[in-house]
Amino acid sequence: MTLSEISGVWQRQWEEDPLGDAENADRTTLVLWIQTPSGIYVDLRLPQRSLDLPKMAVDPSAIVGKGVSCSNEDLMEVLSCQKSFAGILNYEHTNPDSCATIQSDNVLANLNHDGPIPLSTCAWHRMIDYQPPTGNPDIGVCCASGPMGADGSIDIRETGYDASYAEGWHRLPGTSNGPFMALELISEERKGYWVRAGNHFAYAVGRPKNNRLAEYNVSALKDLSETSAISITEKAAIIGSYVCVAGSIHEESGTWIIHHSTHPELIDCELAGSRESQTACSFLEWNTDELLEESLHGGNGSRLWKIVQLDGCEAPVKFRGR
Repeated sequence: MTLSEISGVWQRQWEEDPLGDAENADRTTLVLWIQTPSGIYVDLRLPQRSLDLPKMAVDPSAIVGKGVSCSNEDLMEVLSCQKSFAGILNYEHTNPDSCATIQSDNVLANLNHDGPIPLSTCAWHRMIDYQPPTGNPDIGVCCASGPMGADGSIDIRETGYDASYAEGWHRLPGTSNGPFMALELISEERKGYWVRAGNHFAYAVGRPKNNRLAEYNVSALKDLSETSAISITEKAAIIGSYVCVAGSIHEESGTWIIHHSTHPELIDCELAGSRESQTACSFLEWNTDELLEESLHGGNGSRLWKIVQLDGCEAPVKFRGR
């Protein structure tokens, strides 16, 4: 058993919540789960309303985690429905004879439990969360629902450990064998994770700790009236203080282009670029052999990242300070 079995970039195809409600299954929310063999993962979930937002002017300084640039109530309501979380995955094979979940899900029960991704239990430990965590465990029972392609692509079914929901996932071609990268933020009073699988990446930085605004549930912000103790400016600060982006790496140019983000202003920016680039969120330098320093756009400070895994790749070599 190894986390390599489940590593790669996964895109959700559908979600039944509750289990069996196929008629109302969600097939429009963009959900990306980038998993590394180190255990570190990043998850980004953007509903259709977020994807349909008008194109905004790029603002690479939004990578800092500041309030969203437009303090508009309609925009606040859309952004408050986004989700993202990141942390560590625990993964272990599961004995079908002792798995209560398959007794409640006939589809899961009838899959090949010894296939390329056998019946397994995944526990996603959320170290950071765009929506403050409920405290409920995030555990699913997974199993391949079809054969694996030569390019590593495969479909899996995930059923909630309590059989409350089911999801279908597809692993993108060319991501199961890496290259892999996993970095952990160590320089701020908040956690962050930066991962790569194949030519895809994701980057997530949580909200600062010991901040009074952190107590609010983001999805509840749209229900707060104008007379509440929290202003629209504070709503913007709460939403904007968490950052998650995902995109692809262009090998020829070495650029890391952001395609999806909790901050619409970051779409089409370069996550890592050169000092001369006007759309680069940051540039990287070696601090030591095990640490990378990320200097943020516009002189907005820096972040120090610990290298947890570099497998089949180097750090973004175009931007190293050596």
